[in-house]
Amino acid sequence: VLCRRGIIRNPSSVDDHIKDTVLILGIIVTSIKENFYVKRVENRSAYTITRALEGKTCVGSILASDGWASYPAVADNLSLAHIVVNHSVGFINEDGTHINNIEALWSCMKSEMGKQHGVKREDIDMWLEKIMFGRKYIDVSSPESKKVLFDIIKYLVNYSCFCF
Repeated sequence: VLCRRGIIRNPSSVDDHIKDTVLILGIIVTSIKENFYVKRVENRSAYTITRALEGKTCVGSILASDGWASYPAVADNLSLAHIVVNHSVGFINEDGTHINNIEALWSCMKSEMGKQHGVKREDIDMWLEKIMFGRKYIDVSSPESKKVLFDIIKYLVNYSCFCF
């Protein structure tokens, strides 16, 4: 959940309809390095999340989550197994299941947002695409790579009119 103050640490405590909030859905495929997906969603209903994740998951995969109320239905809709990690009990289940990878991604995104002094609401979708592209294809720890990434994005934004 994004708001004027940045990424909200405990989104379970936030109502979907509070003014100035943007809901971001994220998943990480732990079997493939840097394979993740983030997307703005209108609400956290099972229907909305299922639609956002269709084609992004494999049947039989495991959805490890923080236990948000709509996740069991999402898992059923997408034919996924579902394991809840309750952070009030511990950060790792007895079987070793955890959601630390997605928590680390939220932390990274919060840091990036802070470096940019926030992101305008109308730019959030582009910002999410930039984050996904950068983490997947570019070494973002390198200043040269960051400059290349920003130049590519700037070019695409400024010259994205294609006439046929």
